[in-house]
This record gives sequence, structure tokens and C-alpha cells, in this order.
Amino acid sequence: MLIHEFSNKDVTAEHVILAQAILAGTAQGDKSKAQRFMIFVNEIPDAPTVQNLIPRFSQFMKRFKAS
Repeated sequence: MLIHEFSNKDVTAEHVILAQAILAGTAQGDKSKAQRFMIFVNEIPDAPTVQNLIPRFSQFMKRFKAS
């Protein structure tokens, strides 16, 4: 399987913002939802286990539904 490698010149700020919006489920670029999702992602430990992820995901969903 061939894996394409990207260099820094391939990635622009626009690409990063769009990727964040897509991951957050806000393809229109709703920054508040995208920012909340990225905060959630940044809080995940480097080597997560399922036991670590469940409470973090539950907390994220509660905050997401509240807003």
C-alpha cells in the first residue's frame, strides 16, 4: 500500500481549519464547535486506553449537548 507523504508546503492554514471543521462535524466552519472538538482532542493522553477515553468522551458529549 502506497502512503502519500506530505511536506509542510502542502498544508495551508485553510487546510487545517477545514480539517478541524470536518472532524468536528461542522463543515461550514462553526468555529465554536470546531474549537470545542480540538480542545477535547488535545486533552486525550498520548497513549490512551479505553478506560481513559470513556470518561473524557462522556464529558465532551455533555458539554457539546449543553451548548
